Amino acid sequence: MRWLRLRIGVGLLVCVFLAGVGLGAETPGRLGAIWGSVFDGVGDCSVERCAELGRCASEEEARRVLGEILGGGPAAGVVVTATNGRVTRKVVSDGEGKFAFKELPLGPYAVSAATPAPAAGQEGKRKVSATKGTVCGKTVRLVLHEELVTVSGRILDSRGGGVAGARVTGTAVPMREVGLPYSKVAVSDEKGFYRLEGFEPVNLYRVAGYLNGGSLEAPGALHTQVEIRVKAKGYRQDRASIPKVPLITEAQLVPARRLWKALSQLAAKTGDGKGWQKMKDRRLPASKASTMTGVDIVLDD
Repeated sequence: MRWLRLRIGVGLLVCVFLAGVGLGAETPGRLGAIWGSVFDGVGDCSVERCAELGRCASEEEARRVLGEILGGGPAAGVVVTATNGRVTRKVVSDGEGKFAFKELPLGPYAVSAATPAPAAGQEGKRKVSATKGTVCGKTVRLVLHEELVTVSGRILDSRGGGVAGARVTGTAVPMREVGLPYSKVAVSDEKGFYRLEGFEPVNLYRVAGYLNGGSLEAPGALHTQVEIRVKAKGYRQDRASIPKVPLITEAQLVPARRLWKALSQLAAKTGDGKGWQKMKDRRLPASKASTMTGVDIVLDD
């Protein structure tokens, strides 16, 4: 099914250094610029569109319909924000989804994108990207989604009691993208509960491939899992208990199974149906909508 692989365009992102004078007393020193692109990751994986994909009679037609199902085109008119805690700048992406921040004080920045909220009476949801860290000389790519993924659970001691005040860090892996680690941090409450919010969901095409037995660590599989590390005074996390949690939730499973069925029908037409005869039993964390639940971690005393 190689010809079905959709190559979603990846915008070239370049961050160049600029020599300059300070912006008064607030921002002394050299200045830099961040450039990037925003893509719309919200497609149309409806029953009707997937049925259309299953009926495609040519490679060209299948590529077109698959592209409409997955989305991934440039996102124009999106507000992009860059902040380092002291300086916050906003720009709007152009017709090709590109944006640029110029004359920024050098240093690390958190960059994110969001569409305007729909006006009263209008349909649709606000789309947002995950927040990505970058610095001058590094790269960032922003993808819009209607919902981001939350990972939740409890930090427990060896007797099953909740560990309060534990620092929980979830880092998206694999990390083949150039830039700062894509991480979220939370502190467990008095009963040991934690929530890591704002992860980008896995592309539906890759989820369908995973349900078919594929790997989430295949070449090009950026940010498909969350590796969770915990630090707590008086406790230790054993290396064997550092989980890698697939970023696949209930909200993605329903359309991904629908897409799998359409892809299996196409595979049968091309003589590759043997590899798509039965959906594999892949174990995934319990989830509700876009929140993974019950990702518990037991620490050694």
